[in-house]
Amino acid sequence: MNKKVSKKTQNKKKVTVLNSITENPWILATVTLSLIVVAFLVLIVMLENKKECTATGDITKTQAGERVLSLLNSQDAAVAVELSSVDEFGGSLYQANILIEGQEFPVFITKDGTNIIPPNAIIPYDDSLLDDGAASASLSAGVNDDFEADTAAPVTGDGNIDDFVTCLADAGFLIYGANWCGYTKQLVESFGGFDVVAPIYVECTEQSEVCNNQGITGYPTIKINGIQFGGGRSFASFAQATECSAPSQEDTITQAEASCN
Repeated sequence: MNKKVSKKTQNKKKVTVLNSITENPWILATVTLSLIVVAFLVLIVMLENKKECTATGDITKTQAGERVLSLLNSQDAAVAVELSSVDEFGGSLYQANILIEGQEFPVFITKDGTNIIPPNAIIPYDDSLLDDGAASASLSAGVNDDFEADTAAPVTGDGNIDDFVTCLADAGFLIYGANWCGYTKQLVESFGGFDVVAPIYVECTEQSEVCNNQGITGYPTIKINGIQFGGGRSFASFAQATECSAPSQEDTITQAEASCN
């Protein structure tokens, strides 16, 4: 008897919502936007600690879809969310395609099932950054929603990039990063790639113990002689902090606050 009453009540609510949308079409756009804002207000959502895992430590596509759907439908929104499909995305993520009133949106979830990542953490970078060496059961992906990027003036110096990296290494300059993190990749590419920064770079997905001992909680984190560097991520800032001669760098991006957690 209780179940029948619940279904009738639920159907009544759905009819009321649909009638409102028919009379006021703008409600649909407002409600849809509200759902997305609420769902992605916290960019990384930690799921339950107990996970149903496969032998590899990863959840299945079905489980990934269920977790994303459960999270989004748990928000207090008037519009129901449906799951369209789940696909693999790179080496460490699933892409769950969800439907909101017929419109499809992608949501990403790590294969170990612990974190959900909104699309804006992936869109600026192609999925090749996730293909090599990114599969890790201990992956903790995410992005700070306060990404502040501005273009700094070009830095002109006498040194070349190799000399600059050598000088930074001698000054105790170290970048602690994760190869799946877009901000890490952007910083590393400003130097010329992972091979170039090797003397001053620690890959936390491979050297987790080193990073844990240093208290690294976000990527990239920069330390100079063990002290965290809080300046801008530009050659000018690095040169000023270490007294190294920086090569010229056009359109330097400074991201003092942006990191993957």
